[in-house]
Amino acid sequence: MNETSPDQNNEKYEKVSFNEFFQISKWTTKIIFSIHPVYSVLYIVFGFLSNVRGLVNSFILAKILDTLVRIAQTPNANVTDLYPTIGVLIIVNVAYSIIDFLDAYTSRTLEIISSPLLHRALYTKLNSLGIQTLERPEINDKIHRAGGYINSVLRYYRQLADLFSYIGGTLVTMGIIARYAPEIVPIIVVLTIPRYLNDKKYRTLAWKLDYETTEEYRKASSTSGNLSSTGTLQEIFINNAFGFLDKKYMDFQNWYVKASLDIRKKWFLGLYFYNFIGNFGIYFGFLRIFSSFIKGLVSLGDVYFQVNTLQTFQRNLYQTFGTFNSLFDFSVRVKDVYILFQAEPAFQDGDIDLGKLDKGPSIEFVDVNFKYPRGEKPVIENFNLKINSGEKIAIVGPNGAGKTTLVRLIARMYQVTSGQILINGKDINELKSDTLFQNMGVLLQDFNTHTQLTARENIYLGKSDDPINEDEIIKAAESADALGFIEELPNKFNQILSERFKGGIKLSSGQWQKLAIARFFYRNAPLVIFDEPTASIDAESEFNIFNKIYSFFKNKTVIIISHRFSTVRNADRIIVIRKGQIVEEGNHSELMAKEGEYAKAFLLQAKGYDTSPVETIAN
Repeated sequence: MNETSPDQNNEKYEKVSFNEFFQISKWTTKIIFSIHPVYSVLYIVFGFLSNVRGLVNSFILAKILDTLVRIAQTPNANVTDLYPTIGVLIIVNVAYSIIDFLDAYTSRTLEIISSPLLHRALYTKLNSLGIQTLERPEINDKIHRAGGYINSVLRYYRQLADLFSYIGGTLVTMGIIARYAPEIVPIIVVLTIPRYLNDKKYRTLAWKLDYETTEEYRKASSTSGNLSSTGTLQEIFINNAFGFLDKKYMDFQNWYVKASLDIRKKWFLGLYFYNFIGNFGIYFGFLRIFSSFIKGLVSLGDVYFQVNTLQTFQRNLYQTFGTFNSLFDFSVRVKDVYILFQAEPAFQDGDIDLGKLDKGPSIEFVDVNFKYPRGEKPVIENFNLKINSGEKIAIVGPNGAGKTTLVRLIARMYQVTSGQILINGKDINELKSDTLFQNMGVLLQDFNTHTQLTARENIYLGKSDDPINEDEIIKAAESADALGFIEELPNKFNQILSERFKGGIKLSSGQWQKLAIARFFYRNAPLVIFDEPTASIDAESEFNIFNKIYSFFKNKTVIIISHRFSTVRNADRIIVIRKGQIVEEGNHSELMAKEGEYAKAFLLQAKGYDTSPVETIAN
């Protein structure tokens, strides 16, 4: 089932050194402490106190036992002689009841407050990295895993706190044992090592199995989801595909369960065998303690306390090694989150404040070359273009010509490989990103659909830094040809836009696109860029919207990328690009008169012919 080679397995899994483990642990502690330092400390303190509770109780009970023996040997003794010791036991247990309450409260509170703040820390970090960084494949993989593992940060911290607690308990009991039988300590430690190695080996194998079957598991989960969804079951029933999909799911699950059980069978057999071996150290300790008692060197209470201390020491030692193994394996998951939080933007921000512009900026490409990271060929080559302030231009060309890449470069999602992009004469790389973005509105092909928000809020996101302006909201919706369908919604502008929420409804793709366009009308930025803004909209609405675009954005710099000629023919200037270079430019009349690529493609589209993206620019 798992076709990964052993060498690949090692390469994939063995990627946390002890130094990395230390750094991940330090970062995890730091981020949880930043959420709530008091509760973070209390969690460790209460954990340690809970861990030594048995030791404290056994010490008090040992004193009670010695008192009982003394009373039994004393004439006219009375049970009241036990009251002081029993009183201490009651006080200790009352104190531990309070500690247990505070421990549970602290743990639960830390869990409740950390989850949203960890997710906020994640998306805040992603927001700071920039698009070029986020689109790197290795970063994308880590983002995918970090989304699932972000809540594991708290679990990791809890295990780390438990490790400190077990280490503390081990040291305390070791110190006590060293006072009466120091030679027992190294014997127990040595006999624990095989158990530790066995535990480490099979924890590693179990985690490797899960890690390396992630994709197969996701496929099986998708198949299970298809077989459990009313939306997909209809076609499955009709095609009689249930048996095939059921077999796909169960083939993986049967293989995985067998492999998992095989690992755990060997793991637990080894665990219990080495537990048996390890107990010989305890037996040796018992003989040592009983011998001292027979010789009259210790009391019966001392025997009770020392025996309990010996067992507590072994248990803490087991817990210390086991938790360390678990943490070391767990750190593989948390490492993706850790590395993501250590990532830096692909390029540094500038320091020039563009200011708030009152008219559209000029944009100039000067000898620009660009290829995507890991790309083999340039997408843009020796590109020169001057867009005047307030000019409305359209960019057309075949798929892969570099149209959307130009948008990404202007929006500073990527930096040019060489050359310059000037905004009002200033190098775009030297501008502060936030001051560039506050003057820009970009509607990409993959626009956002915020289904959990109302229609009003979806539009308001275009300029959410300012107080909401109802008149401008309505005007933007009207300009985007969206007002009509919004007014027909049950709750109009207050309508939630997903049937997954109470009272919500589902919009069509065309309605969503109009809403996205309305958002950018509402933004009303000095620089407006539309990348295929009407792909899902009918021709009549498209005509209405573009008439508004050309009139609404007066004194704005407007860049339109579209494959529909009805949306570009009224632009001040049309730029035709192919393979990252300008091949034609001019207004509609000038380009038609040239009878070049633009004219040929325009006539073919006007006649309703299908056109090839290779041979024409109409796609």
